[in-house]
Amino acid sequence: MKRYIYGKSQNEVVNRNGILVFTDYWLNNLDKLAMEHPLAVISEYRYVFSHVPSYLQKYNIPMFFFDEAEIERINNFSSLTIDLLTNTISESNGEHTSTELPMLNAPIDVFSVNTSIKGLNNNASYDCGADGIGLVSTEFLFLDEQNMDKNTYSDGLEKVLKMHPDFEYTIRLFDFNHDKFPKWFQKKYDIESFKYYKGRNFFLLSGMDDLLIMQISTLIELSRTYKIAILLPYVNSEQEVSKIKQIIHALDPITNIRIGIMLETVTAIYEIRALSQLVDFFSIGTNDLVQSYFGVDRTDIVSMNQIDVLSPSFLDILKFALIHANSKRMRMCGQLPIIPGMLERLVRLGYKDFTVSPQWVPYIRNELSRYNRQD
Repeated sequence: MKRYIYGKSQNEVVNRNGILVFTDYWLNNLDKLAMEHPLAVISEYRYVFSHVPSYLQKYNIPMFFFDEAEIERINNFSSLTIDLLTNTISESNGEHTSTELPMLNAPIDVFSVNTSIKGLNNNASYDCGADGIGLVSTEFLFLDEQNMDKNTYSDGLEKVLKMHPDFEYTIRLFDFNHDKFPKWFQKKYDIESFKYYKGRNFFLLSGMDDLLIMQISTLIELSRTYKIAILLPYVNSEQEVSKIKQIIHALDPITNIRIGIMLETVTAIYEIRALSQLVDFFSIGTNDLVQSYFGVDRTDIVSMNQIDVLSPSFLDILKFALIHANSKRMRMCGQLPIIPGMLERLVRLGYKDFTVSPQWVPYIRNELSRYNRQD
């Protein structure tokens, strides 16, 4: 784990050893941002639920969030240091270096802190001190591929799995959306006919069976060597889960591969008692759940900046999910725990299993180490 030290130039974009301060300009110019090769990106919290952190993680660019006043304060620094354990910034002496930090021993018998993988070369995901890989985002993993077939899918996943064969990997089926269509998907399908399907399971649409079977059969095969669980995105009903289970049974009647679903809509939360009879675990997709609950689009940064995730009503549905999950494993996935004041509330609700981006693992582990078993 590292504590990063950055310098800053006049135009806020530094060389490959520096930092970039994220502004609205970059929302429509993410490709250009990646080409700047910043060591890290700093932004206000209003971008926290957008796709920007996932996109940057694919290219091994960590993104840190601070309030507006803090961003304004650091704009006056000539160089700065981010402490990953405390998520705090201070002015540094301007040296472009990094120093190793000691590994924390959080009470892993009580809490589990996992991380995610968004790119084939996300080495930081293995070096951040996480307990496992709570989310492999396959649509980001293969975002730049020109073609997709079983060999491409299998080879890419195995490259990831071989990096740490003892880890447990939760691999999500392709989770397409109007703002994250891989190149190979755009070549094979008319995305104009799909762009209005936001919030829908693409793998349940007509014409997607071959793509669905290709993924599931590959994951079953890899599960014979690696610790793999299948994660279904945007599930809203028992019928959706039943279709996947039928395919799995047809492909391999004796496989014991675990199946989980992402809870990303209010509908899914209130269907959790029925869904718990069909799956082995749950993962709350907080980024999408936030926009579903508050009725906003994560690409509308102005609206997202006005929501209150600390509101009692929103915390109530998180509590509802935990209470009615039939004791099935419940993982909190996404950027929600890094919002100031949220992690303590989640712990007091009973959440113990978190999946966050690699740069946030030291901070979450450090914060969790403050809680004892009675908390």
